[in-house]
Amino acid sequence: MLEPADRAELMPLLALYGLTERERAITELLVEGLGTEEISTQLRISRHTLRDYVKAIFGKVGVCSRPELTAAPAQQSLAA
Repeated sequence: MLEPADRAELMPLLALYGLTERERAITELLVEGLGTEEISTQLRISRHTLRDYVKAIFGKVGVCSRPELTAAPAQQSLAA
């Protein structure tokens, strides 16, 4: 059973994917379970801009959904 990665596990692994600082910040919020509206408000960006970031993050990490994104660091550490 896969469980969400905690912040300590998440951040070093995300560096391997070449995420920008902004993409890493968004990824942290996604993994925490925040919704699109909450993240866009917190970061003061539009929902459309956020969706573009999320698409880029998914592409770099090789996932298609938020649950997959949350599980990606655990899967990566298992492969290592």
